[in-house]
Amino acid sequence: MATSTNLCEMCEQPGTQRCGGCKQVHYCSTTCQKQSWKEHKILCKDVQNFSDEHRPPPNGSNSMFRRSILFAPDEEAPRFVWVEFKKQDVSGELYELPVLEPFDIETKKSGLKYIQQNMRLQREFLHVILMRYRDSFYNDGSQRNEAVRKVITSGLRDKVQEWREPVLATALEEFDYAPGVPSRDLNTSDLRHIIDWFHSKPAYHG
Repeated sequence: MATSTNLCEMCEQPGTQRCGGCKQVHYCSTTCQKQSWKEHKILCKDVQNFSDEHRPPPNGSNSMFRRSILFAPDEEAPRFVWVEFKKQDVSGELYELPVLEPFDIETKKSGLKYIQQNMRLQREFLHVILMRYRDSFYNDGSQRNEAVRKVITSGLRDKVQEWREPVLATALEEFDYAPGVPSRDLNTSDLRHIIDWFHSKPAYHG
């Protein structure tokens, strides 16, 4: 399985061209770039407002802010947000954990899924994407997530899982959620992997 370094966002070919806007996504051809544009444009321009110069200052020595992607239920598309991570003592070991409450996700009641590879592209990442959501959204009457629905292919919306309430994507440098593993920023290139992951989840009929 290939790694994601400098490969085309849409296919398995080397990405010899790069997006002139965000400069974070590679393509093998203008054909693949055009196929990607509908989803890529959602975050392409926004990333300029989430560069290091716009990063919030830490709230103490154990605090840092990471560029993450929020799918808010009442918004028309996903967007970048700054998520504060704090080094917290867990059974005598320090972990970098996100502060979820500002995004209406309760830490103790949040679901968590790891994305380390894109199965459509048969491609592994050099980092891991963590998808967090409210674990009880199937049966508590929660609002449908319109931002997630925006990135699902229209003809497949009834065939894949419907998400409700907020969904927040953050990242770690390594898959192992072990002491000392640092958090990291998400880039525009990560949105494609998240979209493909959404498409891989079949509809729930419980």
